[in-house]
Amino acid sequence: TMTPSFSDSPTASYTVTPSNSFTGTASFTGSPTETPTLTPSQSFSATESYTDSATQTPSFTDSATPSETKTATATRSATSSKTVTFTFSASPTFSPSPTISPTFTPAAPFTVTIKVFNSAGELVAILYSLLPMYSQMSGMSSVQASFDPDQGGQAALRLDGPDLTILWKGEGGSGQMVQSGSYYVLAQQVDPMGTVTSWTAPLTVIRSETGVEVQVYNSAGELIWHRGNLAGGSSRMDLSSDRLVLGSSASSSVKISYGSGSGDYVVWDGLNDAGAQVAGGVYVVKMTQKGGDGAIKHFSRSVTVIAIKDESFHRAIPWPNPLGGSDVSMKIDFEGAQPGGKAEGTIYDISGKKIAELRGGDALAGLVWDLAPNLAGGIYLARVSVRNAQGRVTAQSVKIAVLR
Repeated sequence: TMTPSFSDSPTASYTVTPSNSFTGTASFTGSPTETPTLTPSQSFSATESYTDSATQTPSFTDSATPSETKTATATRSATSSKTVTFTFSASPTFSPSPTISPTFTPAAPFTVTIKVFNSAGELVAILYSLLPMYSQMSGMSSVQASFDPDQGGQAALRLDGPDLTILWKGEGGSGQMVQSGSYYVLAQQVDPMGTVTSWTAPLTVIRSETGVEVQVYNSAGELIWHRGNLAGGSSRMDLSSDRLVLGSSASSSVKISYGSGSGDYVVWDGLNDAGAQVAGGVYVVKMTQKGGDGAIKHFSRSVTVIAIKDESFHRAIPWPNPLGGSDVSMKIDFEGAQPGGKAEGTIYDISGKKIAELRGGDALAGLVWDLAPNLAGGIYLARVSVRNAQGRVTAQSVKIAVLR
């Protein structure tokens, strides 16, 4: 017998949509196909068959002389016989056949770049660069224009047209929080013809800054040294000593602890913010702690400064200062230096990054700064020190201007 069965056969189909990008997508299509198959099977049937067989039956006839007569009779008997027959059955089978249909995603016709500037027009951060847009912008508005990043606030701006919301946490390009002040956001859209359209929105950052500031005042109440934006803080301030002996290696600095952490301290070495050594006298160290809730705490301690007169030198004199575009080196002389003094120094930029080591070593001969050819113009700081023959060290910092 013939019965239908089913199996899959691969079918390739292609759909083409004009686009600027190509994406391969694998899809599977099952298509049943009838295919007759022969399956042998055993079956058993009983078949009657007839066989003539002779049976001898003795019969007796009364006669004077007894005799035996043989007669033959035909009888039928049924017997079972096994026969093998083949039957046909159809069984559907399915197998998946992969069909690759290429699809295309159109490129966005517009791109948008979003930047943040401070009130001086300086670039602060780039929020998005060439952000693809499928809808044309029609404007930009501030949803949340004023915010405090210290309290988790964010600026929110809405791009009209695409109906997107852009957030800014108040971070600059380096990841640091910006200062309080006025800012503005610039959004620039480029259409398929290359036309640039711009929108701006103002923002205001209001920071409730937290942290610690340490200040040192002289007896006249003038601020001579400070360090600010310090993390940490506690309910007290500790000094490593209430005496600072300048010119003595044993007591040439005071450690000011302002918090419970191992790194919550600053060191004052008896120099003012300009890098010059202070005169002897009584100074007041003040600590101001600002809490996140706006609470401000003040702590103060006094320190007695004793200046030893036998300094290694009196004043460091850089020349020329400022340095012009044609200058390739600068020298630092040490006024009041004595024979046998050893000098050394390092140049830093305004951010505190080390720029160069000064050349030389003899305090009487002075130190030399060889300027790099690609050195940028700006203000630099030279930190110099001299150790005299008795081992006393005097250090100063001087500002140097480079004009390029």
